[in-house]
Amino acid sequence: MLAPDGLTLFQHRASAQLCTVVGAIAFQRLGQSETYLAGKLPGTDASVFIYVDGAQIHAGPEALFLAEREDYAAPQDLIQGFVAAAQSVAT
Repeated sequence: MLAPDGLTLFQHRASAQLCTVVGAIAFQRLGQSETYLAGKLPGTDASVFIYVDGAQIHAGPEALFLAEREDYAAPQDLIQGFVAAAQSVAT
């Protein structure tokens, strides 16, 4: 279900928790049929992507973290894994 701003609850929670741990990220809204968020992890060249129900971290062509909702028992578990992976890249 989309919020009035066009993002899902998962996207709001994932972006908020990520920024709490790694610092502010200037997210861009991208996508045509589905809006997703993209930004750079502070102090790195790694990019993060937060989709309707998934998240990714890439450093250039290398995927450092890839996950979708189906990979986890609950959305919060995915968010925790994503944030932990981002934190390990950013430190």
